[in-house]
This record gives sequence, structure tokens and C-alpha cells, in this order.
Amino acid sequence: MLGAYTTEQLNDIIKASQTPVRVIDFLLIGHFDPVITLSELVKMNVFSGWPPQSITHLSEERFEKLRSRMNFGFAV
Repeated sequence: MLGAYTTEQLNDIIKASQTPVRVIDFLLIGHFDPVITLSELVKMNVFSGWPPQSITHLSEERFEKLRSRMNFGFAV
């Protein structure tokens, strides 16, 4: 299951599950503005093609290419 759930919904899912449930709690700190398109990310060599469909690690080199576009109001 993917999506955003309330605490109550997560507790129900955990109770009903026969196997361990993994939950990731994200804190949204901002958006890229302007948006970085997939074609830009490929040109910047952040992704080599279609982006991963799961959580993945970006190397420091790839992350550095994005850092200058992060204007969240604090240093990243």
C-alpha cells in the first residue's frame, strides 16, 4: 500500500497485518521552484533515465547538482 494515512489508519493496518509493516514518516520542507523536470535531471546526470520508483540513495556528487536549486530558506 502506498499513500498518506492517518495514525488511526496505520494502527489498523498494523493490527491486521500478518507480517511486519514499515512506515516512513516524511517531513516536507519545501518544493523546488521552479520545478526541475525529468529531462533536466537526466541532463544534469542526477538520473540516467526514468527515476527509481522507490527510495534510493543519491551520491554526494549527484546531490550537489541539486543543492543550488534548493531554496528552502535555510542551508541544506
